[in-house]
Amino acid sequence: MNLTPYLPFNLTLRLATADDRPFLLQLFASSRPVFSQMGLPEALATHLAEQQFQLQQASYRQQAPAAEVFIVLLHNTPAGQLTVNHSSHDIRLMDLSIVQQHQGKGYGTALIKALQALAGKQQLPLKLSVDQANQRALALYLKLGFGITQQQDFHYSMCWQFSHSQSR
Repeated sequence: MNLTPYLPFNLTLRLATADDRPFLLQLFASSRPVFSQMGLPEALATHLAEQQFQLQQASYRQQAPAAEVFIVLLHNTPAGQLTVNHSSHDIRLMDLSIVQQHQGKGYGTALIKALQALAGKQQLPLKLSVDQANQRALALYLKLGFGITQQQDFHYSMCWQFSHSQSR
């Protein structure tokens, strides 16, 4: 999957490697401050975050064995991660995290718009799931044209569908 033609000049993607694990774990933990806010000893909070990260990665591999994990590079420096499963019937945004210091600057939006451009070109739906408590992400997805297709206990399933009126 090549999103490069759809990304702004300062953002690039590369496939994650085993060497990226420390960065991915740190990004995971930093995007879930509950681990550090529990009042637990730092070593235990770190251990819990690592276990949750491992469980998440195992779940992604089980749900979508062909999913690709990309490191988001901002001026060639790791600034986030993007996990996407691209199949013949849809593109599924499984996870998107941006380093805290780069949040709110439009990088996540640019990545989603790049996925929308690719999905539109291939006439595939772009699907995702979002935690109902993540109001910031939910608002962004709704603003970008995603619709809620299903409400589960703690998540919304959402879909963006290309229409010819969007290409005008």
